[in-house]
Amino acid sequence: MNSHAWKYALSWLIGWAYCRCCGVELDKGLRVYGLPILLRHRKAKIILGREVVLNSDPRVNLAGIVRRVILAAPFAASEIVVGDHTGLSGVVIYAARSVRIGAHVNIGANACIYDTDFHPLDWRARRGNDIALAVSAPVVIGDDVWIGGNSVILKGVNIGRGAVIGAGSIVTRDVPSGEMWAGNPARFRKKVVL
Repeated sequence: MNSHAWKYALSWLIGWAYCRCCGVELDKGLRVYGLPILLRHRKAKIILGREVVLNSDPRVNLAGIVRRVILAAPFAASEIVVGDHTGLSGVVIYAARSVRIGAHVNIGANACIYDTDFHPLDWRARRGNDIALAVSAPVVIGDDVWIGGNSVILKGVNIGRGAVIGAGSIVTRDVPSGEMWAGNPARFRKKVVL
């Protein structure tokens, strides 16, 4: 085994151990390239399915990863669930309530998924900087979805099975199964094969 292969084997082992130490529930075959950032309330759930890939190393994905994978479940009732055979490259997932991602999903470099506004809309409440007062709504992403790099998925969005989100899109509303959406805000572009 050459030194390059040893480096990735060691990276995987450290990443796997780090995820376990942070209380992440893992299925078999997790692949970790570079160390992710994990923030989890002790009662929150982060569940990663079989053969999930967490890629924080720009040498593994040359699409221009600019940050590590970040999985944040900061409240007791927070949950992040990532389905089998799903890949995340430099992706940020912040779940004040719930972010659920299906199986065989590809999420491109530097995409962000937020189920919250992070701050209350009322300026008086913002002065207290209490994130728990911010509006939040669960995000659900179906199986076989492809989310292009640098896209942002916002609170309350449901993306149907087999949908495609174009690179750099801002998704503010539901995307039906088998459709391609792109733009800011994202809009329907065309049907895709299911």
